[in-house]
Amino acid sequence: MINNLIILAKFFIHKCSLCLQYFKGLVIIL
Repeated sequence: MINNLIILAKFFIHKCSLCLQYFKGLVIIL
């Protein structure tokens, strides 16, 4: 389950770097 999540996350990061920037912003806010 966790491995699938990691694979999905890597795929998501490769597909959209802007989303990664947004995610970093979220982490900073939290």
